[in-house]
Amino acid sequence: MKLIAVLGATPLMEKQCYSLDGFIFEEYFAFLAMANALHIPHENITIIGTQQTKNLLLEPQYKIPFAIIENFILSSDSVDELFEMCLSLIDDDTVLELTQGFRHLPMTLLLSGIAASNEKRLSNIYYAKTTNPSCNPSKEVCTFEFISLASYLDRANLNAIIDSFCTSYVVPKLKISFKEFIPIEIKLHELSRHLLGNNIDQAIKLALKIKTLLAPLEHSRFANSIKELHGEIEKLAILSRSPESLQLYHGAKCFFEKNLLLHAVTNLFEAVLAFLDEYTQNEKIALSYQDYKSHRTINCNNEKKPYNRRNCLKKALKLFSEKNPAHPVLGIPMQKKLEIIDRLRNHSAHAHATEKSNESYRQHLAEAFVFFDKIVQK
Repeated sequence: MKLIAVLGATPLMEKQCYSLDGFIFEEYFAFLAMANALHIPHENITIIGTQQTKNLLLEPQYKIPFAIIENFILSSDSVDELFEMCLSLIDDDTVLELTQGFRHLPMTLLLSGIAASNEKRLSNIYYAKTTNPSCNPSKEVCTFEFISLASYLDRANLNAIIDSFCTSYVVPKLKISFKEFIPIEIKLHELSRHLLGNNIDQAIKLALKIKTLLAPLEHSRFANSIKELHGEIEKLAILSRSPESLQLYHGAKCFFEKNLLLHAVTNLFEAVLAFLDEYTQNEKIALSYQDYKSHRTINCNNEKKPYNRRNCLKKALKLFSEKNPAHPVLGIPMQKKLEIIDRLRNHSAHAHATEKSNESYRQHLAEAFVFFDKIVQK
């Protein structure tokens, strides 16, 4: 284990009392008490401070071991340089001690610790809080209690996970130790895979489970953090009561809101075909088309498999709309708009296509949603 501490240059006349887990450690400096408490060898201690700090540590009464002096690092006047230096010092299984740092030193070490925690196993961050604010450690013996700041790392990671999911449905792999949230995090990773795999049906079912897990946390210490997440999960969970066409359609709108245009257009296209399937069956409208290969008339109602039936409906809609151009649902406007989103979908499926990077792509998709809002959601 490694200890990194920041230290100012305030001299102490007496050893102070530092407590951790019920044990008292009497030392001049908090970093020495922490090292004793965690049994960290002197050669694994790094102190960051000014030249005045180093001069202080060299004073005979403090009896600072040579190994610690040897690892002493002068802080830079540049906060950027200091941040990068702290970041480079943090390794796996490192403890940060912030108590007696001067000015910007503790905050810089704390922020670098937060930044490093996503990639390295930072063991803990400690701050020694005085039990008597009126006590002056430069003149008398004071008692301090070490408090852990590690939970704030988890809170930062928790908020990063939630923010990433709510923004893009992507769940980063960050360290979380909150027992209450771990099952939710596991389910969120699974939900992300379903959503980014265009598996809306399974995503909705999983959202219902996550909603159940979130409910007990609505009045907990995580209430503010999960508020936005609860809203995103509810958008999916509420679709469980909708027909397939609306599940796909509202799923497409969720993707569109997050600028995931390939997923949006794919689900929008499938939503419209599902709507055609549901509408023609409910209204008992028979659509058919002429298959030029077999020279047969294919009746879509005779197709038992949903995929084959909906593929049939896509082809048959053109003929029906030409014969019934003013039909309130299946007329020419529906047929033309379906052609547009089918073309957008086809372009999106090819890596070399330029249309999907065109600024008009999103506009075409937005116009399609405006059009289908009046039809699919009736």
